[in-house]
Amino acid sequence: MKHPDCRWAWEGLPDPRLIVEVGGNKGDDLKNLAAMYPGARIHSFEPVGIHFRELERLFGRSSDQVVLHHVGASDSDARVAFRVDGDVAGSSQFGQARSGPTIEYENVSLRDAHELFREVVANESRSIDVLSVNCEGCEYAVLERLLAKGWLDLLKVVQVSWHASSQIQQRVERRCALRAELQRRLRPLYQADFGWEGWSALPRAYAVDERFLGETPVAVVGRANAIPQAQSDLRCAEPGGVPAGAGGLDHELDPHPSHLTWPQTALGDVACEVLSGRSFRVPPGAAGDGPVVVEVGAGDGLGVRFRDLLALHPSARVHSFEPVRALRARLEGEAARRNATNGTRTVWGVGLAAASGRASFRVWGPPGDGWSGRLEEVQLEDAEAALAEVQRREGRAPDLVYLNCEGCEYEVLERLASSGRLASLPRLAVSWHAGGAPWRTRCAVEARLREAHTLARSALSWEFWVLQGVQVHDKLAGGRLVSARSAE
Repeated sequence: MKHPDCRWAWEGLPDPRLIVEVGGNKGDDLKNLAAMYPGARIHSFEPVGIHFRELERLFGRSSDQVVLHHVGASDSDARVAFRVDGDVAGSSQFGQARSGPTIEYENVSLRDAHELFREVVANESRSIDVLSVNCEGCEYAVLERLLAKGWLDLLKVVQVSWHASSQIQQRVERRCALRAELQRRLRPLYQADFGWEGWSALPRAYAVDERFLGETPVAVVGRANAIPQAQSDLRCAEPGGVPAGAGGLDHELDPHPSHLTWPQTALGDVACEVLSGRSFRVPPGAAGDGPVVVEVGAGDGLGVRFRDLLALHPSARVHSFEPVRALRARLEGEAARRNATNGTRTVWGVGLAAASGRASFRVWGPPGDGWSGRLEEVQLEDAEAALAEVQRREGRAPDLVYLNCEGCEYEVLERLASSGRLASLPRLAVSWHAGGAPWRTRCAVEARLREAHTLARSALSWEFWVLQGVQVHDKLAGGRLVSARSAE
């Protein structure tokens, strides 16, 4: 779950050339897209007069970058009445949110979305990269028409804000059918508040040990973005137990796109602190000049949570472990710049495991790999030996170990417990995974964690463990330092 502002940037598509917006409204999205992508051409469709005049004031009727169309989109050409009183952000043919005391209507023109898109492509002499739909209920008819005409197979990114109204016939069934068709063609890109969802035709830059794929077809994993995550904060009756949630997220707790305001869908303040990385912060003064952070499963370095964590610690000395060549190259290049600190960052070209050796990883990323990805042989390092080397170089144990390694967390934590090193690590941030990972050992691994650590915070797949007696700098406690013994 992300902040709705994520709809202005798309993973894997840094430089879109042609963007189509259905529902220009007051121009909030259009202003941001025009500023972020100065080389893109953007066509915006807005049928309501007051909104269109505001767009003209902001952008002119037509410019080198933004082209405005005083027409809406639907599944056919039509003249319809839009209700325009009340909430200025919600003019629609399907009713009006927070209506005013006087009912007002405006007759507007709608056109067949298929024909509109044909004209845009013909005029621009290029394909559409991004379709953004925020049209107060027209999304059902528009997407159904585009699906029928094959457009959903041609777009790189589709994003839509879903709306609810009793006047939209069979709304739930139509939405479920459309999402199923999107899932067949694309991968989920994001979910955000105000009903936003994004879908991408570009595989996510991602890798996972073949051992942890399980029986799921690799193309399904590619379209799903990753192997499944597992639920945090389990209730283990015994080390050998396998409670509900060990093999997947609790869907009732999973963020849902139907809520209205940010951060409702982030499961409240605790989840906001965990999912933003703020709960993992090392308290001031606890780490001298700057904390030593070990990142296991660094990926391409574009992870928002770890980036935000580093923003809290600009002088951190980071050791990032990433065994896959393409991901490591991006980490060392542009991604390293984005996640840069004023301290140091050492990138290790290995992954961590229970023992050193070679392994086969399934890798996704460049579009040419397709949804099935490709195989790459990588080097894994004994987790105990790797952390011992980090400690030797830094002169002290890491202040934080950050584990987001797509299933390796089980054997890494078990190895560190067996060697005795786990009891010397003051803070551990862990994202639990399922799929073909050894998630049935979860309770046994957590039993080893509880020998010396306390679970301080958890949300979705993430847990933050601290050594008993170690203090936590927690915003939820007013920024005070809290003992780990009282943090649960």
